[in-house]
Amino acid sequence: MILRIQSFKQAAFWSTTIGAFSQLLALFFGMLMAAKFGAQESTDVLYYCLGVFALLSGLVQQVNVSVLVPETMRRREQVGEADAMAFINRFFAVFLAISLTVAGLIFLNPAATLTKISKFPIATLEANHQLVLWLVVAFPLQMVAQLLLDILVSYRFLTLPVILSCVARVINILFVYLFGGRWGVISAAMGMTLGFALQIVVNVLVLARVVRWQWTAWRTRIGRVVIHNILWSELGTLVSAAANYLPLLLFSGFSAGALTALNYAKRMSRVPMDMLTSQFSAVTAVKFNELTAQREYGELNISFERISRVTIFILVPLAALLALLGFDLVSFLFGHGRFRGEALHLAGLLFSIFVLNLPMTGFMTITARYLVARQAIRYGVLWQIFSNVFNAIIVVITIHFWGPVGYPIGLCIHLLAYMLIITASMVRRFQGIPIVSVWRTFAAVVTTATLAALPTIGMRDWLGGDASVWVMGMASAVIFCVAYGLLLWVWPPDRMAWKYCVNLVVSMYRKTFHRNAGLPGNK
Repeated sequence: MILRIQSFKQAAFWSTTIGAFSQLLALFFGMLMAAKFGAQESTDVLYYCLGVFALLSGLVQQVNVSVLVPETMRRREQVGEADAMAFINRFFAVFLAISLTVAGLIFLNPAATLTKISKFPIATLEANHQLVLWLVVAFPLQMVAQLLLDILVSYRFLTLPVILSCVARVINILFVYLFGGRWGVISAAMGMTLGFALQIVVNVLVLARVVRWQWTAWRTRIGRVVIHNILWSELGTLVSAAANYLPLLLFSGFSAGALTALNYAKRMSRVPMDMLTSQFSAVTAVKFNELTAQREYGELNISFERISRVTIFILVPLAALLALLGFDLVSFLFGHGRFRGEALHLAGLLFSIFVLNLPMTGFMTITARYLVARQAIRYGVLWQIFSNVFNAIIVVITIHFWGPVGYPIGLCIHLLAYMLIITASMVRRFQGIPIVSVWRTFAAVVTTATLAALPTIGMRDWLGGDASVWVMGMASAVIFCVAYGLLLWVWPPDRMAWKYCVNLVVSMYRKTFHRNAGLPGNK
């Protein structure tokens, strides 16, 4: 059954494959929005609200991933199924009450509320009153859907979240395509609301019929340790939310369309991140949690090192190639309809810098999963607070000097410095982590990608603006791939990571077509 997979390799393969399709749908949705509505005040308000609500829902998701799901899996193994269900049910009620309260407070007077937390003129918010109301309705639905999906992930329904994401995005696309001319940007908010509602219905049905979830189970002891971990986890997430909210606030004060350009650039940069980082790390989290539950700390450290090296090995050259193709890709995908001119140029520049953060983001995601598995909640939160305060300071400075492009530049500086600092700390705290080999891989792959990028940069400077987007993009991709392939053949920056990638592809191919089912090493 593709929804419930026992093999970690198979789960990584299917979730990544389906996630890739989901991200393509998200990209197509952004292209449709750009073509129909361009970059205007209404799209700025839409993406601002979505950004704020995403930060709020992230507070819940962090608790789910860091505390609730690991604790649920522990109780299921050590106490019993009924106790695990009761544990989740109590938190489900709390989260539902909080989300409805927040949505209700905003619903009473949306314009007045958003004026206090953004730099939008009151006239802009009043003109988009109905748009904001639809988004407020979607918010609690998003919160509930996310919690239910996290519950199902703990039962190894590892592909269900991305499958439902695909369905929700198809609904978004249909609503904008069919009703965009009649209702404008509001059609996007309506599609999102219906998509979240559908996710809730499917999740409840799977829980009821497959998992046999007992919604009536309530009697359990939460425990002081759980509350302590939640408080520490939320403390770090609150600081992170504040740091991520800062760019939204600053961009809402720029000229109309700047926030929309930022959204499209981030949306494009999220495609490879979600395809290769988020989905893979979700599967990794389950493996890390199981190794910790079995007290296999040596194997946990080895898995962390190998996964980190493989992630860096894949993401660094991908980031370099995407950065070289940044403006070409943005122009090709979004340069249609009403999205043109300064907003298009800004989106291309932002994207080229954002994707450089891809390998650091991937590594830090895996690091976070490792710390959660080791139950180093307080340790991780303290570093998270430091990271976000440091990030906020850097971003404010870089935006002050460079305007909108200062945001991705600040992120790149922050992530690279933070990687150095936290890995040095982890070596001292956790015995047996081979961090040095990870950094060797990072340095070697970055060097290789940089050398491969030089002839591409030279070619682009030589052609200048005379070549079309198609010619420039194809020539850049071919030259970089050939140069990197030659360097990889002559001097592989990490032989272990290279062999692991090859073996993984071969293994997944054989598993998919049932050619070696049951052989040792399949899981």
